[in-house]
Amino acid sequence: METNINSDLLIAKKLSGQLTPSEEADFGQLMASSAAFASDYEAMARIWNVSRSLCPASRIAARRKAEWQRLSQSLGAGRRRRPIVRTLRIALRVAAVLIPLAVLGCFIVYTRPAGSGWQTFATADNVDSIRLPDNTMVYLNRNTTIQYQMTAAKRQVRLSGIANFEVSHQKDCPFMVDAGMATVRVLGTSFMVENVEGRGRVDVQVRSGRVSFESNDGGCVQLTAGEHATFSNSVITRSDQIWTDEWQSGVIKLQSATLPEALDHLMTYYPEIESVNVFAQADTISVTTQFDSQPLSAVLDELSMHYCKKLLFSDGQLIVSDK
Repeated sequence: METNINSDLLIAKKLSGQLTPSEEADFGQLMASSAAFASDYEAMARIWNVSRSLCPASRIAARRKAEWQRLSQSLGAGRRRRPIVRTLRIALRVAAVLIPLAVLGCFIVYTRPAGSGWQTFATADNVDSIRLPDNTMVYLNRNTTIQYQMTAAKRQVRLSGIANFEVSHQKDCPFMVDAGMATVRVLGTSFMVENVEGRGRVDVQVRSGRVSFESNDGGCVQLTAGEHATFSNSVITRSDQIWTDEWQSGVIKLQSATLPEALDHLMTYYPEIESVNVFAQADTISVTTQFDSQPLSAVLDELSMHYCKKLLFSDGQLIVSDK
Protein backbone atom coordinates (compact mmCIF):
# COMPACT_ATOMS: atom_id res chain seq x y z
CA MET A 1 0.00 0.00 0.00
CA GLU A 2 2.56 2.55 -1.14
CA THR A 3 0.40 5.02 -3.01
CA ASN A 4 -2.77 7.01 -2.43
CA ILE A 5 -4.49 5.32 -5.36
CA ASN A 6 -3.92 1.87 -3.79
CA SER A 7 -5.25 3.17 -0.48
CA ASP A 8 -8.36 4.57 -2.14
CA LEU A 9 -8.95 1.32 -4.03
CA LEU A 10 -8.57 -0.65 -0.82
CA ILE A 11 -11.12 1.56 0.95
CA ALA A 12 -13.53 1.42 -1.98
CA LYS A 13 -13.33 -2.36 -2.19
CA LYS A 14 -13.82 -2.61 1.56
CA LEU A 15 -16.98 -0.52 1.41
CA SER A 16 -18.32 -2.44 -1.58
CA GLY A 17 -17.47 -5.84 -0.05
CA GLN A 18 -14.92 -6.82 -2.69
CA LEU A 19 -11.74 -7.29 -0.63
CA THR A 20 -9.80 -10.54 -1.01
CA PRO A 21 -8.50 -12.30 2.13
CA SER A 22 -5.01 -10.87 1.60
CA GLU A 23 -6.42 -7.38 1.05
CA GLU A 24 -8.44 -7.73 4.26
CA ALA A 25 -5.15 -8.34 6.06
CA ASP A 26 -3.59 -5.29 4.41
CA PHE A 27 -6.63 -3.23 5.32
CA GLY A 28 -6.46 -4.27 8.96
CA GLN A 29 -2.76 -3.51 9.12
CA LEU A 30 -3.24 -0.03 7.67
CA MET A 31 -6.13 0.75 10.02
CA ALA A 32 -3.92 -0.16 12.97
CA SER A 33 -0.75 1.56 11.80
CA SER A 34 -1.87 4.64 9.84
CA ALA A 35 -3.99 7.32 11.46
CA ALA A 36 -4.32 9.09 8.08
CA PHE A 37 -5.64 5.93 6.43
CA ALA A 38 -8.10 5.34 9.28
CA SER A 39 -9.30 8.95 8.98
CA ASP A 40 -9.74 8.59 5.21
CA TYR A 41 -11.71 5.40 5.67
CA GLU A 42 -14.04 6.93 8.26
CA ALA A 43 -14.69 9.96 6.03
CA MET A 44 -15.43 7.84 2.95
CA ALA A 45 -17.57 5.45 5.00
CA ARG A 46 -19.78 8.36 6.08
CA ILE A 47 -20.24 9.37 2.45
CA TRP A 48 -20.96 5.78 1.50
CA ASN A 49 -23.59 5.36 4.20
CA VAL A 50 -25.40 8.50 3.07
CA SER A 51 -25.35 7.99 -0.68
CA ARG A 52 -24.82 4.21 -0.92
CA SER A 53 -22.50 4.86 -3.82
CA LEU A 54 -18.85 5.75 -4.16
CA CYS A 55 -16.63 7.03 -6.90
CA PRO A 56 -12.93 6.67 -6.05
CA ALA A 57 -12.08 8.60 -9.21
CA SER A 58 -13.65 11.76 -7.79
CA ARG A 59 -11.63 11.39 -4.64
CA ILE A 60 -8.44 10.75 -6.60
CA ALA A 61 -9.13 13.87 -8.67
CA ALA A 62 -9.25 15.94 -5.49
CA ARG A 63 -5.70 15.01 -4.44
CA ARG A 64 -3.21 17.80 -4.21
CA LYS A 65 -1.08 18.53 -7.24
CA ALA A 66 2.08 17.42 -5.49
CA GLU A 67 0.59 14.03 -4.75
CA TRP A 68 -0.39 13.58 -8.37
CA GLN A 69 3.15 14.42 -9.38
CA ARG A 70 4.53 11.76 -7.04
CA LEU A 71 2.02 9.27 -8.40
CA SER A 72 2.97 10.08 -11.98
CA GLN A 73 6.64 9.61 -11.15
CA SER A 74 5.97 6.28 -9.46
CA LEU A 75 4.07 5.07 -12.52
CA GLY A 76 6.64 6.48 -14.96
CA ALA A 77 10.40 6.91 -14.86
CA GLY A 78 10.75 5.50 -11.35
CA ARG A 79 9.41 2.10 -12.55
CA ARG A 80 11.13 1.08 -15.72
CA ARG A 81 10.48 -2.64 -15.20
CA ARG A 82 7.17 -3.87 -16.61
CA PRO A 83 5.49 -0.42 -16.46
CA ILE A 84 2.70 -1.50 -18.81
CA VAL A 85 1.87 -4.61 -16.80
CA ARG A 86 1.81 -2.70 -13.50
CA THR A 87 -0.27 0.13 -14.94
CA LEU A 88 -2.69 -2.37 -16.47
CA ARG A 89 -3.00 -4.14 -13.14
CA ILE A 90 -3.94 -0.85 -11.46
CA ALA A 91 -6.42 -0.04 -14.23
CA LEU A 92 -8.06 -3.44 -13.84
CA ARG A 93 -8.37 -2.91 -10.09
CA VAL A 94 -9.96 0.49 -10.68
CA ALA A 95 -12.39 -1.02 -13.18
CA ALA A 96 -13.23 -3.84 -10.79
CA VAL A 97 -14.43 -1.26 -8.28
CA LEU A 98 -15.89 1.38 -10.59
CA ILE A 99 -17.98 -0.83 -12.88
CA PRO A 100 -20.27 -2.30 -10.17
CA LEU A 101 -20.58 1.10 -8.55
CA ALA A 102 -21.37 2.76 -11.87
CA VAL A 103 -24.13 0.21 -12.44
CA LEU A 104 -25.47 0.94 -8.96
CA GLY A 105 -25.35 4.67 -9.65
CA CYS A 106 -27.30 4.26 -12.88
CA PHE A 107 -29.90 2.17 -11.06
CA ILE A 108 -30.35 4.88 -8.44
CA VAL A 109 -30.68 7.65 -11.03
CA TYR A 110 -33.09 5.92 -13.39
CA THR A 111 -35.41 4.49 -10.74
CA ARG A 112 -35.86 7.84 -9.04
CA PRO A 113 -39.47 9.05 -9.58
CA ALA A 114 -39.70 11.74 -12.25
CA GLY A 115 -40.81 15.19 -11.21
CA SER A 116 -39.97 14.69 -7.54
CA GLY A 117 -39.64 18.48 -6.94
CA TRP A 118 -42.28 21.21 -6.85
CA GLN A 119 -42.86 23.11 -10.09
CA THR A 120 -44.80 26.34 -10.57
CA PHE A 121 -47.19 27.61 -13.25
CA ALA A 122 -48.89 31.01 -13.00
CA THR A 123 -51.07 33.43 -14.95
CA ALA A 124 -51.18 37.22 -14.86
CA ASP A 125 -53.85 39.08 -16.83
CA ASN A 126 -54.68 36.08 -18.96
CA VAL A 127 -56.48 32.74 -18.75
CA ASP A 128 -54.21 29.79 -19.48
CA SER A 129 -53.98 26.01 -19.13
CA ILE A 130 -51.38 23.35 -18.47
CA ARG A 131 -51.22 19.57 -18.85
CA LEU A 132 -49.54 18.07 -15.81
CA PRO A 133 -47.11 15.11 -16.04
CA ASP A 134 -49.91 12.69 -15.03
CA ASN A 135 -52.02 13.93 -18.01
CA THR A 136 -54.34 16.01 -15.82
CA MET A 137 -55.53 19.24 -17.45
CA VAL A 138 -55.64 22.40 -15.34
CA TYR A 139 -57.33 25.60 -16.55
CA LEU A 140 -56.27 28.69 -14.62
CA ASN A 141 -58.21 31.92 -14.27
CA ARG A 142 -56.35 35.22 -14.28
CA ASN A 143 -53.94 35.94 -11.39
CA THR A 144 -53.79 32.28 -10.42
CA THR A 145 -50.80 30.18 -9.38
CA ILE A 146 -50.38 26.44 -8.97
CA GLN A 147 -47.45 24.43 -7.67
CA TYR A 148 -47.44 20.74 -8.46
CA GLN A 149 -45.49 17.65 -7.49
CA MET A 150 -46.04 14.24 -9.09
CA THR A 151 -44.70 10.96 -7.65
CA ALA A 152 -45.59 7.32 -8.14
CA ALA A 153 -47.68 7.30 -4.94
CA LYS A 154 -49.19 10.78 -4.73
CA ARG A 155 -50.16 13.72 -6.95
CA GLN A 156 -50.19 17.10 -5.18
CA VAL A 157 -51.15 20.61 -6.27
CA ARG A 158 -51.09 23.86 -4.30
CA LEU A 159 -53.55 26.46 -5.54
CA SER A 160 -53.80 30.20 -5.09
CA GLY A 161 -56.59 31.60 -7.25
CA ILE A 162 -59.26 29.89 -9.34
CA ALA A 163 -58.76 26.80 -11.47
CA ASN A 164 -60.64 23.98 -13.16
CA PHE A 165 -59.20 20.46 -12.92
CA GLU A 166 -59.83 17.54 -15.24
CA VAL A 167 -58.01 14.82 -13.33
CA SER A 168 -56.74 11.72 -15.10
CA HIS A 169 -57.82 8.56 -13.32
CA GLN A 170 -55.04 6.64 -11.62
CA LYS A 171 -56.07 3.86 -9.29
CA ASP A 172 -54.38 3.98 -5.88
CA CYS A 173 -52.74 7.32 -6.68
CA PRO A 174 -54.87 10.14 -5.22
CA PHE A 175 -54.85 13.66 -6.62
CA MET A 176 -54.88 16.36 -3.94
CA VAL A 177 -55.39 20.11 -4.24
CA ASP A 178 -54.12 22.10 -1.29
CA ALA A 179 -56.21 25.27 -1.12
CA GLY A 180 -54.72 26.65 2.05
CA MET A 181 -57.56 26.27 4.55
CA ALA A 182 -58.87 23.09 2.93
CA THR A 183 -57.90 20.18 0.69
CA VAL A 184 -59.69 18.48 -2.19
CA ARG A 185 -58.87 14.80 -2.67
CA VAL A 186 -59.88 12.76 -5.75
CA LEU A 187 -58.88 9.82 -7.94
CA GLY A 188 -60.29 11.04 -11.24
CA THR A 189 -62.94 13.69 -11.86
CA SER A 190 -63.63 17.24 -13.07
CA PHE A 191 -64.02 20.06 -10.57
CA MET A 192 -63.25 23.71 -9.88
CA VAL A 193 -61.55 25.16 -6.79
CA GLU A 194 -61.56 28.81 -5.74
CA ASN A 195 -58.97 29.90 -3.19
CA VAL A 196 -58.54 33.64 -3.66
CA GLU A 197 -56.24 35.36 -1.18
CA GLY A 198 -58.13 37.74 1.05
CA ARG A 199 -61.55 36.10 0.72
CA GLY A 200 -61.18 33.83 3.74
CA ARG A 201 -63.05 30.99 2.02
CA VAL A 202 -62.53 28.06 -0.31
CA ASP A 203 -65.16 27.00 -2.87
CA VAL A 204 -65.40 23.66 -4.66
CA GLN A 205 -67.76 22.79 -7.51
CA VAL A 206 -67.88 19.29 -8.98
CA ARG A 207 -68.70 18.73 -12.63
CA SER A 208 -68.21 14.95 -12.77
CA GLY A 209 -67.11 12.16 -10.46
CA ARG A 210 -66.70 12.47 -6.70
CA VAL A 211 -64.37 14.48 -4.48
CA SER A 212 -63.59 14.62 -0.79
CA PHE A 213 -63.56 18.20 0.49
CA GLU A 214 -61.57 18.34 3.74
CA SER A 215 -60.85 21.30 6.01
CA ASN A 216 -57.59 21.53 7.93
CA ASP A 217 -59.44 21.32 11.25
CA GLY A 218 -61.02 17.93 10.49
CA GLY A 219 -64.26 18.73 8.66
CA CYS A 220 -65.07 16.64 5.60
CA VAL A 221 -67.87 16.32 3.03
CA GLN A 222 -68.22 14.12 -0.04
CA LEU A 223 -69.34 15.94 -3.19
CA THR A 224 -70.65 14.43 -6.40
CA ALA A 225 -71.43 15.82 -9.86
CA GLY A 226 -73.37 19.09 -9.73
CA GLU A 227 -72.68 19.76 -6.04
CA HIS A 228 -70.95 22.79 -4.53
CA ALA A 229 -69.55 23.48 -1.07
CA THR A 230 -67.85 26.38 0.70
CA PHE A 231 -65.42 26.38 3.61
CA SER A 232 -65.65 29.60 5.59
CA ASN A 233 -65.48 30.52 9.28
CA SER A 234 -64.24 26.98 10.09
CA VAL A 235 -67.38 25.38 8.64
CA ILE A 236 -68.02 23.49 5.39
CA THR A 237 -71.48 24.16 3.98
CA ARG A 238 -73.19 22.77 0.90
CA SER A 239 -75.07 24.98 -1.52
CA ASP A 240 -77.06 24.65 -4.72
CA GLN A 241 -74.92 27.18 -6.56
CA ILE A 242 -74.78 26.33 -10.25
CA TRP A 243 -71.57 25.39 -12.03
CA THR A 244 -69.93 28.45 -13.48
CA ASP A 245 -66.66 28.44 -15.39
CA GLU A 246 -67.42 31.45 -17.56
CA TRP A 247 -63.93 32.83 -17.08
CA GLN A 248 -62.65 30.08 -19.40
CA SER A 249 -64.83 31.33 -22.29
CA GLY A 250 -64.61 35.02 -21.37
CA VAL A 251 -68.42 35.35 -21.32
CA ILE A 252 -70.60 36.01 -18.27
CA LYS A 253 -74.22 34.95 -18.77
CA LEU A 254 -76.85 36.02 -16.26
CA GLN A 255 -80.22 34.31 -16.66
CA SER A 256 -82.94 35.78 -14.41
CA ALA A 257 -80.22 36.32 -11.81
CA THR A 258 -80.83 38.02 -8.50
CA LEU A 259 -78.17 40.40 -7.19
CA PRO A 260 -76.57 37.75 -4.88
CA GLU A 261 -76.39 35.33 -7.83
CA ALA A 262 -74.82 37.99 -10.04
CA LEU A 263 -72.23 38.71 -7.35
CA ASP A 264 -71.32 35.01 -7.22
CA HIS A 265 -70.68 35.11 -10.97
CA LEU A 266 -68.49 38.18 -10.58
CA MET A 267 -66.37 36.63 -7.82
CA THR A 268 -65.69 33.57 -9.95
CA TYR A 269 -64.90 35.59 -13.07
CA TYR A 270 -62.85 38.34 -11.43
CA PRO A 271 -60.34 36.96 -8.88
CA GLU A 272 -59.29 40.52 -8.03
CA ILE A 273 -62.52 40.76 -5.99
CA GLU A 274 -61.37 39.64 -2.54
CA SER A 275 -64.59 40.32 -0.68
CA VAL A 276 -68.12 41.67 -1.15
CA ASN A 277 -69.79 43.89 1.45
CA VAL A 278 -73.51 44.49 0.96
CA PHE A 279 -75.11 47.50 2.68
CA ALA A 280 -78.36 47.46 0.71
CA GLN A 281 -81.94 46.35 1.13
CA ALA A 282 -82.82 43.00 -0.41
CA ASP A 283 -85.18 43.10 -3.37
CA THR A 284 -86.63 40.75 -5.98
CA ILE A 285 -85.09 42.24 -9.11
CA SER A 286 -83.76 39.61 -11.53
CA VAL A 287 -81.60 40.36 -14.54
CA THR A 288 -80.86 38.59 -17.82
CA THR A 289 -77.81 39.90 -19.63
CA GLN A 290 -74.40 38.95 -20.99
CA PHE A 291 -70.88 40.37 -20.72
CA ASP A 292 -68.19 39.41 -23.20
CA SER A 293 -64.64 39.89 -21.85
CA GLN A 294 -65.52 43.30 -20.44
CA PRO A 295 -63.49 45.01 -17.70
CA LEU A 296 -64.91 44.87 -14.20
CA SER A 297 -65.65 48.60 -14.15
CA ALA A 298 -67.91 48.36 -17.21
CA VAL A 299 -69.76 45.35 -15.78
CA LEU A 300 -70.37 47.13 -12.47
CA ASP A 301 -71.70 50.21 -14.24
CA GLU A 302 -74.30 48.17 -16.12
CA LEU A 303 -75.31 46.04 -13.13
CA SER A 304 -75.68 49.19 -11.08
CA MET A 305 -78.36 50.39 -13.49
CA HIS A 306 -80.12 47.01 -13.65
CA TYR A 307 -80.33 46.45 -9.88
CA CYS A 308 -80.66 50.11 -8.92
CA LYS A 309 -77.73 49.83 -6.52
CA LYS A 310 -74.35 51.47 -6.11
CA LEU A 311 -71.51 49.06 -6.88
CA LEU A 312 -68.09 50.39 -5.95
CA PHE A 313 -64.86 48.41 -6.28
CA SER A 314 -61.72 49.57 -4.47
CA ASP A 315 -58.62 47.82 -3.06
CA GLY A 316 -60.07 44.35 -3.58
CA GLN A 317 -63.40 45.25 -1.92
CA LEU A 318 -66.73 45.33 -3.78
CA ILE A 319 -69.21 47.47 -1.86
CA VAL A 320 -72.93 47.33 -2.65
CA SER A 321 -75.23 50.00 -1.28
CA ASP A 322 -78.59 51.60 -2.01
CA LYS A 323 -78.69 54.56 -4.33
